[in-house]
Amino acid sequence: MKEILTVVLLILSGSSVAKCWTVTDLKGVSYAQSNGYKQSDDAFNGKFVICIEPSYNSASVQYNGLDSGDVTYQPLRPNSVIGYGEGDNGAFTISQWTIQPDGTALFTKTIHGYGSSDSVKAMVGRVNTSY
Repeated sequence: MKEILTVVLLILSGSSVAKCWTVTDLKGVSYAQSNGYKQSDDAFNGKFVICIEPSYNSASVQYNGLDSGDVTYQPLRPNSVIGYGEGDNGAFTISQWTIQPDGTALFTKTIHGYGSSDSVKAMVGRVNTSY
């Protein structure tokens, strides 16, 4: 009986751990006001860590160990998060991440109300680790 209780407790404690993915090699395209909204190649050279809590009540995204600033993330599905952040005078940022079963990370971002930084990005990356 003691062994069964131990196994149940281990299963329950393991299920309370967030699901996280480390993503690198994020590359794609962007269209920015600073470039007349012409298509340009874009990339992030660092490492992203995307985590979803098992209760699906919260999520987080870090870039090179730093949090996402003013963007708050929420899970949409067990493998997908969306983030929203507001700036002054109606400015906002919307980000979305989806982790595909084959280890591909899909990323989109819209920035509005920041002048020449206004842009949209669409990128893909590679999941290096998941835990």
